[in-house]
Amino acid sequence: MEPDFTGKRNVSEEEEKRMGVERMIGSGGQEERAVGTICIQLVCDVGRLLIEFSSQMTMERVQKENPNVTEGGRYTPPDCRPRWKVAIIIPFRHRENHLKYWLHYLHPILRRQKIDYGIYIINQVGQLRSLD
Repeated sequence: MEPDFTGKRNVSEEEEKRMGVERMIGSGGQEERAVGTICIQLVCDVGRLLIEFSSQMTMERVQKENPNVTEGGRYTPPDCRPRWKVAIIIPFRHRENHLKYWLHYLHPILRRQKIDYGIYIINQVGQLRSLD
């Protein structure tokens, strides 16, 4: 095994067989490996993310495109046991349109990482005060 530029180990196919590694193609079309029931994702350079605001985004569309995300913004990979649990806290104030696009792009990125995550939208209330 030799480390690659990310600090992760490259494992030969022979070593994978000994460890009981199972190869599969994930929902994003990337090759992923599962050891027993623990999720492992291969590092893959996907390049830039093209973000467009030209089409109308709705919360219904975000929900439809992410059927495994439960109410409350929670997701756990259905095919393996995730190695990490992540909480993402988004401070929110009067930007509903931006939030829809943010969730539209964020959910697929997080799902590809095979993590157990929750997105928490925190509403800011009241007026901002000057520190003068």
